[in-house]
Amino acid sequence: MNDDARTTLRYQRRCQLVAIAYVLVMSGLYLLITVSRTRGVQQQLLSAIESETMLSQQHHPLRKQSVDLQQQELLLQEELSQQRKRVPAFVRETELLTEIEDLTALHAARLLAFRPLAGTTAASGNRIRVELVVEADFAACYRFLYEIRELERLCDVRQLEISPGSSAGLQHMTLELHVFHQIPATVAESGEGAVR
Repeated sequence: MNDDARTTLRYQRRCQLVAIAYVLVMSGLYLLITVSRTRGVQQQLLSAIESETMLSQQHHPLRKQSVDLQQQELLLQEELSQQRKRVPAFVRETELLTEIEDLTALHAARLLAFRPLAGTTAASGNRIRVELVVEADFAACYRFLYEIRELERLCDVRQLEISPGSSAGLQHMTLELHVFHQIPATVAESGEGAVR
């Protein structure tokens, strides 16, 4: 083989080696870019997951507070139901309780208590003493009181007490109502509303 042929062969081999090296370098760069992008996407996903976790943890107390408020509301409703059962049946069956519930709804008030007071007897002027507690802002309490005084055919307001409510701007209004009714027997002194 002469010198020209050898030179040509060497040149071809060098070109092949350069081409192979070029392919390897480009493949390496492509892999590096792909890995870098993959890591970037993974980092973004991790950041998004961490952000979602932090938001979930931040909102968790709010959800818990909402659940607590719902539980308190259910307990209040159950307590009111028990209180009404202790009120003599003739009081529950009159339109008084319906009127009171309508008034609380009308004035955006909360009915906190409706319970009999101990010591009501037939000798006390044929009346049942009932304690009524509502919660609302001052203006709503005033309107509620004004309208309940209009229910003269059903009850008479004897005592009034205003105290701070459960949050700013709200008031507790406690009323002692004397409910009119012809009582056939003595109501239990315990205040449980039983009829002897």
